[in-house]
Amino acid sequence: MGACGSSNEKPQPNNNNNNNNNKNNKNNNNNGDIKHQNEEDDINCHILGGGDDDDESQDSEHSLVNPEDFLSKHKRDTTIVKGPGSIRGQQYTIDDCKKCRFWLLDNCATIMIDDCSECKFFLGPCESSVFIRNCKDCKIVAATRQFRTRECVNIDVMLFCAAGQPIIESSSGIRFTGFRYSYFSLAAQFKAAGMDVWDTEWSNVFDFTKGVGTHSGLVEIDECVGNGGQNWCFLPPSTTAAELLGKSAHEVCDQITKEEQNLQFCPVPPTWGCRALPDLAYDGGEMLWESCFLLVPGNSEAVLQSVRDWVVAGSDSENNVVIKRSRTRKLGKTDLKTVLTTLRDNDGVEHDAASALSLSNNVDGVFVGIELVGENCIERCWKKFHGQAAGVSNSIAACEKTAVTFFEVLAKIDLSITISYIVDVHKQRTTTTNYFLLIMYDFAVRNNQATKVVSTCE
Repeated sequence: MGACGSSNEKPQPNNNNNNNNNKNNKNNNNNGDIKHQNEEDDINCHILGGGDDDDESQDSEHSLVNPEDFLSKHKRDTTIVKGPGSIRGQQYTIDDCKKCRFWLLDNCATIMIDDCSECKFFLGPCESSVFIRNCKDCKIVAATRQFRTRECVNIDVMLFCAAGQPIIESSSGIRFTGFRYSYFSLAAQFKAAGMDVWDTEWSNVFDFTKGVGTHSGLVEIDECVGNGGQNWCFLPPSTTAAELLGKSAHEVCDQITKEEQNLQFCPVPPTWGCRALPDLAYDGGEMLWESCFLLVPGNSEAVLQSVRDWVVAGSDSENNVVIKRSRTRKLGKTDLKTVLTTLRDNDGVEHDAASALSLSNNVDGVFVGIELVGENCIERCWKKFHGQAAGVSNSIAACEKTAVTFFEVLAKIDLSITISYIVDVHKQRTTTTNYFLLIMYDFAVRNNQATKVVSTCE
């Protein structure tokens, strides 16, 4: 999926009808935007992509790409809506906007947002990165592979970050919570962007300028739930997208109905992240949270759905259980054996051989690691998932050890793949890949591999 690329297809010959249609389209469209007449409080409202999505338009989408359709500059108090099917993996740029509302309800390649203030953004699945620079007093709901802010102040973010570890730099007052949103085509847009909804390490924030706090006086950290450091913290877990954006998608986009949003569930499972856990209490006194690790083959949709349903139901009951974090990984036989070994504790019950065998026979080698936290979590996980093609840790110690192995040790192994990709990108740089290269290099720096990357690329 390229960034505003053009097709090599030859244009169709023009005739009088085509000329008339082109004139009509030109008169009705300004940079691909159609004025929306049903907004009472948003005087300036534009919508793109509200038409039928037939096969002919899909076949000719690349030949019709106009870069101006994916650029919003110098807007004031305006609502811009890009409906499902209107962006289709192109790069989108937003620059110098104030008091605007942006609804990008489609998958994008990259999104660059510069010099904006008092704006609200919904950013649909972005296959590469979202980069926010020199912005202040904004609200963002975003699903992306990588997320970064630079020189930003007072930004609330509801985030899905597939690569994990969102980055902030020279920024302060950045507040995070996990992504929660739904509409009919959202799940398909995640797939189109190449992102797995179980990659949920949004709370593992990395601050390049921790302790500098140039603008730290502008944020009241005490109002946040869990101080993540001088420059960022967490929003309360009860925060909703409607609170941040002020409206729902069906109120701004005719392609999405209220009934559809109410019926659809968020493709991303709900996660607690690295927030501090609340105190648990029962009639006899306090009860401590327990953690348990599940290893599920990536093709076991029924088990993954069962985990999701259990967590959602638990949030509304006294027997609370939450997903702290989860991630997909492709495991070779050696890595799989390492994870299976850490799942069992010598002082606990032996890991079930049948479950281990079913995991080893997973055809594509992709697994989902899920760290759950809750009351009496280990016993409940064993009762619910034992024998359902899921590996289950049998002690808190085993969970902690497995979590470190799966989320941290194997992440460093994955870095070798990342370095190879950096080298390939370096050989054929473009404006778009330059930015992606920078993000990958940042990741390498945090894993003490910068020297290896530089020496390889020279």
